[in-house]
Amino acid sequence: MSDNPFSLLDFLGYFFPGATVLIALYHYVPAVNHLFAIEEDASVMVYVVCIIASYVLGHIVALISSLTVEKYAIWKYGYPSTYLLMSYSRGHYLDDAPMENDSIDDNSKIRFVSWKKGMKRLMLFVLAPISILDWAFSELMGIDYYYTRCLSSQQISMIRAKCVNLYKALNLYSLNSDIFQGDFHRIIHNYYYEKANTHSKRMENCIAIYDFLRAMSFVFVVLFYVALVKGIGSIDFTCPIDWVSVSFIFGFFGVSYLCYMGFMKFYRKFSVENFMCLICDADLNIASIMAQDDNPTTRDQSQQQENSNGITAK
Repeated sequence: MSDNPFSLLDFLGYFFPGATVLIALYHYVPAVNHLFAIEEDASVMVYVVCIIASYVLGHIVALISSLTVEKYAIWKYGYPSTYLLMSYSRGHYLDDAPMENDSIDDNSKIRFVSWKKGMKRLMLFVLAPISILDWAFSELMGIDYYYTRCLSSQQISMIRAKCVNLYKALNLYSLNSDIFQGDFHRIIHNYYYEKANTHSKRMENCIAIYDFLRAMSFVFVVLFYVALVKGIGSIDFTCPIDWVSVSFIFGFFGVSYLCYMGFMKFYRKFSVENFMCLICDADLNIASIMAQDDNPTTRDQSQQQENSNGITAK
């Protein structure tokens, strides 16, 4: 792991989305135009304030994009760690898996599922430039194969075997639970971020790049709506069509999806990087673990140990 977690790439990843938002505000909001008025004789302090404001706005945009763009990607396709290990099949991603928690009454479950479905439908509407093009290119042309294709069967078998090995080494493995569910990749990442120093920088770069692309995707979605509203408000049937405004509307519409595709690419690459660290880890000996699992005595001892741990926990 690098000694300094803050890098120039991290700064630029927040600065550029924030600067884009600040420029849009400077152009469309008169109060912001007056506040950040930059003239030829502007002092250095004005530029410093603009840089700080852009950086702060970048953090806000990153937060909102993680709650919208990234959440939409997970709702639509699942985590990359999931579709990398199995063939992705298009389904009804608006549907939710049943809730198994018995401590929640049925009415609360129904309200929660209904609320969550409503939020997903609202997300599809808010992220219309992304969701429309994503449906068109994915469902009609299969472009989603570019970032949802699974790894080779050999790599998948090695990842699954070594992942079980890793969980056993960390005392997290249980025969009664499925470790390949949810965001199990987070444990793998945290483990190798500390251990694989030669790969930690590449992991940081992937995170910074997909954060940047996710934020820019959301920024261009917002700019699309701003340009659309401004274009509709300036319609005058007595004047010729303003093709410049039309090009901006369609440009923001398309670029938002291109940034989303870039985000999905590096989101996938980040997971692949961690899986490759898992495969190349010589400390996780697959053969010895498989021999241990095949040994009836060792397996019975492990089962007795798990049962005793369960009794102790109770």
